[in-house]
Amino acid sequence: MKHHPRLVCILLSLASFLPVHAQVVIQLAGIQHAAQCKYATVPLLDILNTYAKFPPGWRIVVACSDIAWQILRRHADAIDTNHAFTNMNGHVTVINGAIFLSPEVGRPPQRILAHELGHIRCSCDDERKAEKYALSLEKK
Repeated sequence: MKHHPRLVCILLSLASFLPVHAQVVIQLAGIQHAAQCKYATVPLLDILNTYAKFPPGWRIVVACSDIAWQILRRHADAIDTNHAFTNMNGHVTVINGAIFLSPEVGRPPQRILAHELGHIRCSCDDERKAEKYALSLEKK
């Protein structure tokens, strides 16, 4: 019987990167050392600093391996997404780290994060409203 590597989460406080009022917590899942997910954390920090301002205290989980993504997706019953999902009650957004490795045409990581932020801003699961919000950020 094959055992799945257990999910390892590494907390990164963004206090030194973001203004105090905009602190979020990033958790990295599916790795043992933060450097193993640098391909995702470096652009994520840039997006959070310049583009998508998540609410203070919000938690962002980056699935840094396919196994971690599959486990987190199944646990949240978010099987229909390949990019990211947001749990409003838990104040958490989960991102597939693979979006930073090979962005889809028309769906770059900043658009995916802005879309998830759209769900937070409208406090809804309406995909059209979330996408409308993401597009409005691109126009700024």
